[in-house]
Amino acid sequence: MLPHSLNYQKEEEQYSFNKFKMATYKLDITREHCPMTFVKTKIQLSKLNPGDVLEVLLTEGEPLQNVPKSASEQGFKVLEVSHVEGLVHKVLIQK
Repeated sequence: MLPHSLNYQKEEEQYSFNKFKMATYKLDITREHCPMTFVKTKIQLSKLNPGDVLEVLLTEGEPLQNVPKSASEQGFKVLEVSHVEGLVHKVLIQK
């Protein structure tokens, strides 16, 4: 979570606003398999404003290899890739 943030939850979508009015959205694709992992990531990214950040939770293997790579190839900025716990990793992607 970003400093000076407020959390909001709307249906399945979670997001927060930082002090610069850019939103950080969360997407959990830990139960998805390729190619749906990047398809769902790209759909969510298409809904964001420039500068907004998408936090993607995904599993090791193909999703972890393909989502950051595909995001970069599509012109998005991968800010961070980090281990959360077990087989779950977090990828921060900025539109």
